[in-house]
Amino acid sequence: MAIRPETHRTRGLARRAALLDAAGEIVGERGIAAATHRAIAARAGVPPSTTSYFFESIDELLATAMRERLDEHVQALRALTATIESAELTPDPQTIDGFADATAVLVMSGPRAHTIAQFEVYMQASRDSKYSNYAEEMFDAFEALAAAGLKAAGAAEPATGARAIVALVDGLMLQHLARGTTERRAKSEIRAALAVAFHSYLEVSQ
Repeated sequence: MAIRPETHRTRGLARRAALLDAAGEIVGERGIAAATHRAIAARAGVPPSTTSYFFESIDELLATAMRERLDEHVQALRALTATIESAELTPDPQTIDGFADATAVLVMSGPRAHTIAQFEVYMQASRDSKYSNYAEEMFDAFEALAAAGLKAAGAAEPATGARAIVALVDGLMLQHLARGTTERRAKSEIRAALAVAFHSYLEVSQ
């Protein structure tokens, strides 16, 4: 019995998705250097030749996998930013605490492997322009969220402190990964640091 074209296409898409998932998992667990054709195919449960069928090179496979991982996070950042910008927010302590909590929850919402993969992309950006574009998009989305929060805090120039806020969160996340602290502790520390930062802007602006 011949395989129907749509069935063949569905199977192909499933294999491609499995390869991308496997690549993202391996990068998150062991780094980009460990994500070889053979390792990715083995994790995806497909023959080694499958990677070459769907992607011209290991670089294309990895770049696509990282692109998809970052896209998910960027969309989440943009959604929270849109919510903040569309709301009628009053620069008061309760508003700022709520924003700090929502941001901490968001940055800690993904699996640990996804966070590690994010920092792998940051490091790879210094070597490959494809990754630098991905990293820049991530920075821009996070800075836009930080600026929206600072504006809600009553900051006169919210864009000025946005990059510092992003650096603060990224630094805390990197320490969380290096130290192996629990997710609960990392979320608590990020929330507390953000609350202090935003309350500081609120006090200066008053």
